Amino acid sequence: MAEFRTEFLEWDAFLREFRWKQGQHMTLVAPTEGGKSTLAFRLIDIYRTYVLILASKNRDPLLDRLRKQGYREIRSMRSWIHDYPRHMLRPTPRSISDQVRAYEFWSAMDMVYRAGHMCIVADELVYLTDSLKLRREWVTLLRELRTAKGTAISMSQRPAWIPRECYSQATHIFFAKTTDKNDLDRISDITGGIDRATVRHDVAILRPFEWLWINRFAGTAYRIRMPKELV
Repeated sequence: MAEFRTEFLEWDAFLREFRWKQGQHMTLVAPTEGGKSTLAFRLIDIYRTYVLILASKNRDPLLDRLRKQGYREIRSMRSWIHDYPRHMLRPTPRSISDQVRAYEFWSAMDMVYRAGHMCIVADELVYLTDSLKLRREWVTLLRELRTAKGTAISMSQRPAWIPRECYSQATHIFFAKTTDKNDLDRISDITGGIDRATVRHDVAILRPFEWLWINRFAGTAYRIRMPKELV
């Protein structure tokens, strides 16, 4: 059995080590049901107050739980309440072209861009950037929000599918296991000073619900595992 080259952090040790300031972005990449939403929203619960989720899925048990936990579900930005801390924007599609969703998500990103000091979450980034043709807007947020003390969270199933700015502009990157060559090539190209061979090697042998956490600003990489009660 191949051995890992990075140090393992127990969950409590990870939370003590983890620092996520306003203005620092996060990217999480894992397959469907790989735990990226669970990890992201756990960290949001600890570190963020004003949150806007761009919810692209019609059915998602996790997002339904978030609604029960206090997230206010809205169908349009016209229903957004300024002093309410947490919203989940889930527009109702009205045609196969999905122009309603594209307009509402564009409006949400524009509002966050102007407001600053918020956390905006793309739960399926490829749908946002490719299907809805909002790649330029998301990349602009990644580049500009940091000075406005805003945070963007990019989530996707594959490392090779999303803009490079999701890595180059992010402070914290979390990778789940992948053995796809294109994915590993992309991962080894954006490690932020971490040894490329180490990152490529460890991502390929991660276990279920394990993550390789890269802090690009600190130049560190650790393996973590979510506790069973969170999975």
